[in-house]
Amino acid sequence: MKKHIALVSAVGCALVLTVTACGAGQQPSGTLRVRSCTVDNLSARCGTLFVFEDRLTGKGRTIPINFVVLPALGRHRSPDPIVDFAGGPGGSAISDIPLVSAELEGLIPSRDLVFIDQRGTGGSNGLSCPSPPATLASRAKLRRSIESCLASLRGEAALQFYTSKMAAEDVAQVLTALHYRKVNLFGASYGATEAQVFQRLFPARVRTMTLLSGSFLGIPMVERFPRPASRRWTSCSHAAPATASAAWTSRTLLPTGQNCALRNG
Repeated sequence: MKKHIALVSAVGCALVLTVTACGAGQQPSGTLRVRSCTVDNLSARCGTLFVFEDRLTGKGRTIPINFVVLPALGRHRSPDPIVDFAGGPGGSAISDIPLVSAELEGLIPSRDLVFIDQRGTGGSNGLSCPSPPATLASRAKLRRSIESCLASLRGEAALQFYTSKMAAEDVAQVLTALHYRKVNLFGASYGATEAQVFQRLFPARVRTMTLLSGSFLGIPMVERFPRPASRRWTSCSHAAPATASAAWTSRTLLPTGQNCALRNG
């Protein structure tokens, strides 16, 4: 098991390095670079789209958003791809390709698989801090550790722009640049949260959502269910929203860890 994890990590790092090289340097917003590549022994398209770091004003510096597309291999291909949202927060979708592509192997013949590193992760202006001590004896030490982390990143990024909303907007811009309209969202843990943020912002673009080990937006899971994870429950709603508000009309409870597919129609 340890060897398998190490191999996946090594492959993930190699993928990030490969795609980053494709998108190095400051470029105007909207600049798209795509090239053929091989990922996990599969033919793919690797690329970078440059977007404004500050999406509020649409001005200033740009950052690269890196992505990999594994094209459908079958003769009968559907136009709506599957878009993976990585967990974390802070996980790299591109690094997850060996695991996710294996999990979705049965869908590869019919649909493209799209992996996009969200801003601040992987090759998309990745931001990281030194690991804190194994134990932080007091709240004061924890606060100092966090403040030190933030200070170390301020020269690399304007942190107020690294939000789930702006990350979802980046994903939408990449999908538009690649000429995808309707999409199927796939996310686990924080990825399930980010998929819901995308759905709230762009409901007309979402055909289905598959959420693993997540909770619905606005539900404080830890505060509401302060019990061991094995006994927590996550709520899965099933609806075909009639309006852009995509209000959920019914609800089913499933144990955490089971899958729930949400379909918009």
